[in-house]
Amino acid sequence: MNASASVASDEAAIVALLADPLLADVKISLEPSQALQSIAALEDLIAIERNEAFTVRVDRSPLEPIDLVVRPSTTLADLKRQFQTKLGSLLSDSMASTTSASDCPVETPRRATRPSGPISWRYTWRSYLFYSKRLGKLQDDHQNLIAWGLQSGDELRFMKKLRMRKAKAKKR
Repeated sequence: MNASASVASDEAAIVALLADPLLADVKISLEPSQALQSIAALEDLIAIERNEAFTVRVDRSPLEPIDLVVRPSTTLADLKRQFQTKLGSLLSDSMASTTSASDCPVETPRRATRPSGPISWRYTWRSYLFYSKRLGKLQDDHQNLIAWGLQSGDELRFMKKLRMRKAKAKKR
């Protein structure tokens, strides 16, 4: 079987899957540049239907929340990487579709214009953590989310980390 026949059979299988009423609302792009993202989204939806995964919402008020698909073996570090990827794709989509900074969907209350450079994730994760009203602070990056008791439909928010400042020695 040659490559073009394989691609055609894969596309036919995806179209057949999308004919299912449960997956009818999925938007799949068969363009090579976005095909991997589309296939990953389809795999996530199938995992949710099989109860092998569930969704968690990350509240970014005053902005739109982001829904992430979480599997039972997902750690907090995996969730952070998934959030970074999802937000990066939203930013790249918004930069491609908007022309002015006022239309940007990622504006913050303090900054009314689009950030000029990339997001510093090292600073973000050093300064903020995920917080759930039901579970409290999620701090250990290596612990599974299921071990904390995270469930489908739970909402996570960003919370500023409180740091203890070192007491400065008094000069005499």
